[in-house]
Amino acid sequence: MPKRKASDIMGCGASAEGAYLKAAPNGAAGGDCQASARGTPVMFDGHIHLWPDADWVPGAVPQKGLEMAATFAEFHEKATRAGVVGALVVTHNFKWVKCDAKDGTDHSYLCEAIQAFPNFFRGIGMVSPLVGVDSVESVLQRFCDLGFVGVRINLRDHWERDGQGPMADVARATFAIAGKLGMVVGLYGMVYDAVHLSAMHELLALAPGTTVVIDHFGCFREAGKSDDAHEHAFLSLLDFAKYPKVHMKVSGWKRVSSVLGGARMSLRTDVVRCVERVVAAFTSKRTLWGSDAPLALLDGGMPPGHAAYQATIGTTYDEVCCDTDILLTASTLSAEERADLYYGTAKSLFRM
Repeated sequence: MPKRKASDIMGCGASAEGAYLKAAPNGAAGGDCQASARGTPVMFDGHIHLWPDADWVPGAVPQKGLEMAATFAEFHEKATRAGVVGALVVTHNFKWVKCDAKDGTDHSYLCEAIQAFPNFFRGIGMVSPLVGVDSVESVLQRFCDLGFVGVRINLRDHWERDGQGPMADVARATFAIAGKLGMVVGLYGMVYDAVHLSAMHELLALAPGTTVVIDHFGCFREAGKSDDAHEHAFLSLLDFAKYPKVHMKVSGWKRVSSVLGGARMSLRTDVVRCVERVVAAFTSKRTLWGSDAPLALLDGGMPPGHAAYQATIGTTYDEVCCDTDILLTASTLSAEERADLYYGTAKSLFRM
């Protein structure tokens, strides 16, 4: 991907309306959730994705609903208005995004975001299995040199079903070496999947000193399964509390809520009890919040297996933050525990 000029970085995305600037239906721009009116607590968003405008693989078609840009300039503007003081940019591996020859994944836009707003953005990279085991350490060292705070391991796409093969080998090496380098490992897998669950435990046994954050409540809800199955998977998730270096990211509420219709986060009241149970198991010191924007702005729910979610923007980023805070303020969590979820845990993890 061509390197943008430094003079272009701050203005990237200003000329075209992207996912973060697009208004919700009826032209809403935050509705009754304006940050200045609600006395927003200090919030750090522990899970967002960014990508530049139409920077796709030639001939590839973006996933429906994600065709718009999600630029760092747009996000910074919206997040600042919402009272958010920083965000963790998690590298994705959407199939339509260009890759870079050095490490198999394009991190150039993440680097630009950090360069533009170094006190706001933190970055999580991703090691592609294409690099091979022997190159993992050099790639991770490069991430450290670039200022990334961690690396993501995607068990859905980067782990063979039998746990044997080059993808799993790279994941194992990434997990162990990241721990030695003091990097946080973000684990993305589905705890209802026996293969993913086994892989998580294997990695933690391999390098117990590695600091880990499990994304999106471990995506415990699988579309079409029974409440008993969801509860079984959730209990498997809570079992990770026995590992002292494991943290839980209560992000991606639409991925785990039983509510499949409607865009507003305020509809996901069932997730509040999940947050309370996570905090009871892990404590608030090992729990952090993330929005999962811009996917959090889409209409409808999106648990794994539920591929037919409405691919239109249905809410605003400010509403996501506001709805979340209103729901958690009414929960059993104390003000101190909420402060940990919103900022304190991220501060300790991501060198802020």
